Amino acid sequence: MKAFLAASIAAAALIGQAAPSQVRIVHADEFTYDGRRHLLVYEGAVEIERGTMNLKTDRLEMRLSDDEKRIREAVAQGSVEIRDGARAAWGRRAEFSESDATVHLTGDPRLKDGPNELEADTIIYRFNDRRMNAVGNVRGVFRESTPDTPGR
Repeated sequence: MKAFLAASIAAAALIGQAAPSQVRIVHADEFTYDGRRHLLVYEGAVEIERGTMNLKTDRLEMRLSDDEKRIREAVAQGSVEIRDGARAAWGRRAEFSESDATVHLTGDPRLKDGPNELEADTIIYRFNDRRMNAVGNVRGVFRESTPDTPGR
């Protein structure tokens, strides 16, 4: 039970929301808990939901604090997809850090926010202040709203 609660808290932090209200581990083919290393590992078609956010990946590792009440870091590997309404992000690796509330997306990362799209070598998103930084080979499309196509 302690491992499941730790996994729920970690998953909530992982997808960028502070206090967990309800986290749903939708699916994983396999789950491993290593108490000595404070490590949770989900493998195979991993899917986690919290509120409107959804994370899908091939493998998810979450390293917890020594008291297992907080997540220190998490790494999603393989095919990574993060969705929240009209916003979505993809890549081959996502590194989540609780200490600075960021996610570093690499491996052909791309973002889509409604009609707008962004690609780069690395995309860094800061949850606390909703700031984003794209680095290396940055390219994208920004579509302006018109009276016929209103913005959000």
